[in-house]
Amino acid sequence: MLGFSKNVSLAALLLASRTLATPLLESLIGRGLSLFPRADSKCVTSFTSGNGLNFTNVQCNQNNMYNDALAPFTVDTMTGCMEYCSRFWGSGEGCFGVVWRESDSQCWMRNSTTSELSNNKTIYTKTLIDEDGIHSALVDLNQMKPLDTDCPADDKSRHNLDGFDGISYTVQCNKDIGGSYDTHWSYEFHDNPFQAYYHATSLEDCLKDCVNEHPLCRGVVYVPGLTGGYANCWPKTGFSSPLSASNTLLKITHSATIDSIKTPDTECKNDTYTSTQDDSKNFAVHCGQTNQGTNMTMVQSQNFTACMEECAGNKQGCVGVVYDSTLQGGFNNCYLQNTSSIFNDVGSSMYAVLTGAKPKESGTGSSGSNSNSTDNSNNSNSNSSSSGGSKAWIAGAVVGPILGLALIGAAIFFLRRRKASGALANVSEVDGGDGKHNPYAHQGPTPAYAPVPQYSPQPTPSELGSGHGHQMVEMEGQTAKYAQKGAGAGGVVHEMG
Repeated sequence: MLGFSKNVSLAALLLASRTLATPLLESLIGRGLSLFPRADSKCVTSFTSGNGLNFTNVQCNQNNMYNDALAPFTVDTMTGCMEYCSRFWGSGEGCFGVVWRESDSQCWMRNSTTSELSNNKTIYTKTLIDEDGIHSALVDLNQMKPLDTDCPADDKSRHNLDGFDGISYTVQCNKDIGGSYDTHWSYEFHDNPFQAYYHATSLEDCLKDCVNEHPLCRGVVYVPGLTGGYANCWPKTGFSSPLSASNTLLKITHSATIDSIKTPDTECKNDTYTSTQDDSKNFAVHCGQTNQGTNMTMVQSQNFTACMEECAGNKQGCVGVVYDSTLQGGFNNCYLQNTSSIFNDVGSSMYAVLTGAKPKESGTGSSGSNSNSTDNSNNSNSNSSSSGGSKAWIAGAVVGPILGLALIGAAIFFLRRRKASGALANVSEVDGGDGKHNPYAHQGPTPAYAPVPQYSPQPTPSELGSGHGHQMVEMEGQTAKYAQKGAGAGGVVHEMG
């Protein structure tokens, strides 16, 4: 694991340059601001983050000054600011509250000195200042209490992971896998120090998050004391041997390495398969191929047949499956899809599509209009055949005049088209119906899954940061201690403590 720098990084200084110097206290006199949001306010009164962290004691139009954990940065919404707080990985502690300003979407992280428990409720340690458009919130301190830091089992002991057939792991007490085995997992990626996501209450709980991840996760680092933050569970793509001791900054870390996974069946035959639970569902099998359709969900299957049966029993519109026998994409290796798209040759992959399944069209109503036109056509044919004899003389009387008018119209159209041909010569096939260039006309859908990794090269995440993105900083007078309304970019940053 990498160490944190106590120097303010260039990125942090640039962010801090957008903050404020002193509050315009005189402008607050007599304003009588409400603690409740205005009708047009962007303040939210309660929020739970994606990883389960609750925010409480939300104060709209109230500025919670001082106690910075990090230089401010831009986030579009107050809830987005809270999400970042739930994922903040700090220097010895996490995020304990936020301040968000509407005018320029600046977000401040607050450290542990910003709040305390009183009668089991989280309260502010300082008096808040009335500021229109600046909102404050605290993290529920009951969720930031350290968990049991004892190792859950003997060091180097092996165990089966409950609820996951065929997976066993080794407990690594007071050990750290390190930052060399991080990647971009399925959750939204953020730069350091917001790369962590999962919160776990035990080492095994952390392992279950790991197993459900993509690509394949092979181990975890678990920080029970929450000494880095609320997001205390780090999935890993691998591990070295032997593991290093716990990082002194985090005090106690326990790791688990997944060292045994039951190998899935690789058998595949280019044939058709009929579901045993619904004989009306037949699959066309494509060995060595994958499909760029849209994934509905992912489940674990030990063989291709079981994967197809998952689709056959699905009630949400499954039309095909991609099966990865290598587990390269993750332990959940059966990908149920609700659209069919382009096939790609991938030797280790298997694809099956329900016969008669068609690619899902964008938009709505197209299938209904087609069926209606077909029905109308059929009705028209039947009506004309039943009464054709009695109305034949009408057709003979009107065809001649209509044909003459059609010929005259065609001649006029031809002459006008010749005059306009020069203007039409440069129209591209990628133009939209309104004549505007459509840059996406030849782009297919983004593949939802492919056994071959698709991740673009990006900075490597780490539970203790990296040399990319935000840097961990000790806030010793380098950034503003509170938010002030109306300060623009390039404002001088002052220490107010």
